[in-house]
Amino acid sequence: MDTSESGVAIVVLEGEHELFSAPKLQRQLEALIGEGLSLVVDLAEATFLDSSVVAVLLRARDRASEAGVPFAIVVDDSTGEPVRRMFEITGLAAILPVFSSREEALPRASQAREGRAARPSRYCALFVHQDAGRLRLLPSERERSEARD
Repeated sequence: MDTSESGVAIVVLEGEHELFSAPKLQRQLEALIGEGLSLVVDLAEATFLDSSVVAVLLRARDRASEAGVPFAIVVDDSTGEPVRRMFEITGLAAILPVFSSREEALPRASQAREGRAARPSRYCALFVHQDAGRLRLLPSERERSEARD
């Protein structure tokens, strides 16, 4: 978990994401963009995305652009084959800001924030368990620390 980048929200999608999880993902991304946080959507552990989730990512890119918020997506070698293939075949990699690692995406998000007021980092993880079909959000280190106090 990387929460060291000030003002950057890292949203990690793990497992399969489809129509069931798309609305929750959209609400989460819109809220983070509304907070003015730079946004990195990490798909390294995603095994499947359907068109509803792709539509959410495209809308988030547009909303981030309108709000002047940096937006990046990570698709790397560990990303599920169906997800990587979809990005290649559809040309999404050419229209979305896709990076091959979180390490590549974070500097873009951080550099774009220069000159803007620093905000705390956020880390969210969206997990879909095939057997349970549930989503849960993993709070940031700061939020866990505040909850312990």
